[in-house]
Amino acid sequence: MTEAEKQATIDKAVNWIIDTANSKEHGYDLKHPTGPDYKCSTLVFFGWHYAGAGTLKDKPTTQKKWMAGTGQLDGYLKKDKDFTNVTKKVNLNDCNTLKRGDILMHGHTHTAQYIGDCKLAEATKNYDGKQGDSSGKEISIKKYKRRSWSIVWRYDPKIDGKSSSSGSNSTSRSDESVSSRKKTQTTQQRTQNSSAKKAETSKPYESYKPEKIVRDNLDCGGADLTDLEKYYCAYSPVSGGEKQLQNVTMNVISTVYTWIGIVAVIVIVIGGVRYMVSAGNPQKIQSAQKTILYAVIGLIVTLAAFAITNFVIAALG
Repeated sequence: MTEAEKQATIDKAVNWIIDTANSKEHGYDLKHPTGPDYKCSTLVFFGWHYAGAGTLKDKPTTQKKWMAGTGQLDGYLKKDKDFTNVTKKVNLNDCNTLKRGDILMHGHTHTAQYIGDCKLAEATKNYDGKQGDSSGKEISIKKYKRRSWSIVWRYDPKIDGKSSSSGSNSTSRSDESVSSRKKTQTTQQRTQNSSAKKAETSKPYESYKPEKIVRDNLDCGGADLTDLEKYYCAYSPVSGGEKQLQNVTMNVISTVYTWIGIVAVIVIVIGGVRYMVSAGNPQKIQSAQKTILYAVIGLIVTLAAFAITNFVIAALG
């Protein structure tokens, strides 16, 4: 491979990711992340897959193969001779030490694509529960921040004749410098385009879509889950694991509110009985009335709290 071919592959991958981030047709979906919506790891994977980089071009694109997400992508890159772990060679506090095309990982929990000019593209969260990105925040381009990045992968295939002579090295460095300036200008132009102009641009992802996308609905409440599926359900920020946790939380809250309501009704009944057997005693009548009043207030507060809780959880989910 030549230096020009390497840069062309990087540009193809990064440009696809930028176009996807700028399009409202593509949002975040952790359960079905193989297109048109993606999660953090598949957004990066498909960019390099469609660019034909290394062995990623031959990796499976079905949902079933992407349960482990970032961990799966990290495993692929470790076995790909065209990608190099450069974590120890960069300063993650200084974005200028990163190169356009670097893949950033936070352990095995999150992935982002560095696109140059101290910016990165990443898929983060499904804000509306629908396909696509109506908010413009589900897959977006952001200013680079240190955060908790712990792994950096770089596309670094062997360049033909790279070390054959000092002259070729000098030429390679010069080409890389020119290419770097061009990449920065390209990134700035792409991120500053208006939404109307973005809609008019060609959509390279259309020609790269797999012929068949298998979407396996994972039932996190099932009894026969593999260890990988249990991990997916337990730690996925949006989808099966969150849905299961949300259901458990709602069940617990519903049970608590139900018992509070039952206790309030019992107290009302007790207050009524005390009122009936007060035999005209003013103090007993007043005490019974207070018991009934406080129980009714408690029941109203419980019902209101239950309604508010349901509304908030539904809005956030």
